[in-house]
Amino acid sequence: MENQLIVFENNKPIISNEFKENYKKFINLKAQIEEAQGIIKKELINYYESLPEDERKQLDFDTFKVSYVKASTRKTFDSKRLQDEDIETYNKYLKESQVSATIKYV
Repeated sequence: MENQLIVFENNKPIISNEFKENYKKFINLKAQIEEAQGIIKKELINYYESLPEDERKQLDFDTFKVSYVKASTRKTFDSKRLQDEDIETYNKYLKESQVSATIKYV
């Protein structure tokens, strides 16, 4: 299995141990990064909101950049409510499309 991510033995897929170990490390690191991003996000929002609007510029941290997007409101369509209240209209606009096969890492 040298330098192969996946091989098939007796018609069964086998993932390399190196990949499995790296995957575990990546998942752990990803969780740590997401936690850190949440903390940094809160602090940067507080920082940006303390500045006058004309001074809210993009910040460059060498490996990534951030920019501030102020709070806003948006309108969304409640398809569940339309389905509950007027199933004929809902079905009239319902669109069917093909979805390609994929693999989910769970």
